[in-house]
Amino acid sequence: MASILETLETEENVSEFLSLVRIAGLEDMLRNRGPFTVFVPGDEAVRSLPAEALQALKETPERLADMLRWHVVVGELFASEVPSMRNPTIKTMQGAELDISRIGEDIVVNDARIARADIECDNGVVHIIESVLMPQMAEVLA
Repeated sequence: MASILETLETEENVSEFLSLVRIAGLEDMLRNRGPFTVFVPGDEAVRSLPAEALQALKETPERLADMLRWHVVVGELFASEVPSMRNPTIKTMQGAELDISRIGEDIVVNDARIARADIECDNGVVHIIESVLMPQMAEVLA
C-alpha cells in the first residue's frame, strides 16, 4: 500500500485537492503521520468554490492548511463502521465537529455525500466526497 499522499498522487479526480495540500505544506503530514481518515473533495467540488475565495486561501497557506484540516480526522473510520456508531459526530484536526450518517445507501459527512469510500492507505483511509467541508467562507477569510 501507499501513504495517503502517494494515493492522492495516483487517484483520479483529486488533483485540485492535492494541489491545495502542497500549497498549504501538508504533504509530510499525509505522507508520514497517521493514521488519518481524510475526506477528499473531488476536483469538481473544489472548482465550485468561489474563485476569489479560493485565490485568497491560496495566498494565505496558514488559512488554507486550517481549511484542509477540516477534512482530516485522527484515526481510521471505514464506511462499514458508520451504521453502528453510537455518536455520529467526529472531530477534525481543525477542531470542528462533523456529522456522519448513513442515508439510504449513502454515507454523508455534513452535507457531503461520499462518492467513493474506503480507499486504504498505509497511514489511514481516504473517502472521496462530492463537496468541500468548511465553515462559511466569511469565517475562513476573516
